[in-house]
Amino acid sequence: MSCDNELVNEWARCSGKNSIYIRIKLIIDRVSTVCYCRFVNALVYFGISLNVGNLAGDMYLNFFILCIVEIPGALLLWFFMSRYV
Repeated sequence: MSCDNELVNEWARCSGKNSIYIRIKLIIDRVSTVCYCRFVNALVYFGISLNVGNLAGDMYLNFFILCIVEIPGALLLWFFMSRYV
């Protein structure tokens, strides 16, 4: 609930003559932050996935561990997408 109240307060603060420009700036800031986080996340994910053969140890064991680590992430994604979308 506090996030909703903060968002309402932030939008209410942006009322006035130049409110449209402030709102557009807020939206651009949030979208650019989400895009940056998604880009970094994809770089790390694909960097680890594609270079699992270069890690020390057995290549097959490393790949197996990488696949096991993905399972909780996929389940959490499924849960949150079904709940909030």
